[in-house]
Amino acid sequence: MITFFQWTTETSSSGEEKKSIITVKKELTKSKDEVVEEFQERMVKFRKHLFNIRWQYKAYRKLRESLQSHECLIHVDFSENYICKYANEVQSVHFGGSHQQATLHTGVLYTAIQEAPLTFCSISPSRRHDPPAIWAHLDPVLDMIQDRFSIVSRLHFFSDGPATQYRQKGNFFLLSSEPLRRGFDVTWNFFEANHGKGAPDGVGGTLKRSADRLVFIGEDIPNAEMLFLKLKEQESVVELFFVSEESVEAKVNEMLQVPPLNVVKGTMRIHQVISSCKGKIHYRDITCVCQREEGLINCPCFDVKEAILQPDQETSHNGMAARSHHR
Repeated sequence: MITFFQWTTETSSSGEEKKSIITVKKELTKSKDEVVEEFQERMVKFRKHLFNIRWQYKAYRKLRESLQSHECLIHVDFSENYICKYANEVQSVHFGGSHQQATLHTGVLYTAIQEAPLTFCSISPSRRHDPPAIWAHLDPVLDMIQDRFSIVSRLHFFSDGPATQYRQKGNFFLLSSEPLRRGFDVTWNFFEANHGKGAPDGVGGTLKRSADRLVFIGEDIPNAEMLFLKLKEQESVVELFFVSEESVEAKVNEMLQVPPLNVVKGTMRIHQVISSCKGKIHYRDITCVCQREEGLINCPCFDVKEAILQPDQETSHNGMAARSHHR
């Protein structure tokens, strides 16, 4: 028998109603054969994980190096919320819950038109990080693209893949509708789990350090709007946008009007989503960019699948297919 320590998750409850998932380090004892068998099982998963890491970064680099004039690559990420602060604080503020937070949605934009990438950050008092908030943060970015790069008609997003933010059916639906209204073709690509760090994280870190330096020299930054104004005065190379709480809530209310969406099977395995029309997507387990000129959904590589997110649209789609078959 072999005794070893292993990190495991378990359910913890402080009362009858409150339950939470916690990670603990536990001492386990298993036979040698059990340990070897478990190691072999985990190696299979690890090999796939390692392949996905390398493939997604390779696809990202290949796309950056081969962007056409009508294409744009946008790498986005939510930075950790900035805790607003005063240069001098009374004790009740310092130790209490009086500090407001500002949400920072950071990104780096690449085009074939200009050699240097364009960095941007949207700042909001809203602490929501769900799909409606994502597209509220992206609205001014898409406006900027249409103003500055009018030739761009195709967007390639890259991000990490948290299930509460980017990689979920709500974001898939908005991906298939919001850019479409502006005339964009879109793909959204996900880096492998725990490997989504990149240039946007540097943008967030730079802005937070700039804000902290202002506080150190006596400036007060009590809220998200003041954070935006103070950073704007610094003439940073980062393009800044302010997203009001009302703008986020408007997106939330729009999403509430949408009927319940269909679940996309194998969502956590998806690494590329392609928008084709409102409420309909194509997706792959890994990213493919080999036949972009022939059409985003025409490439048969890696078993591309289709998903219809709205039940009413699914009924209409099946009816059309049946009529076509009857003819």
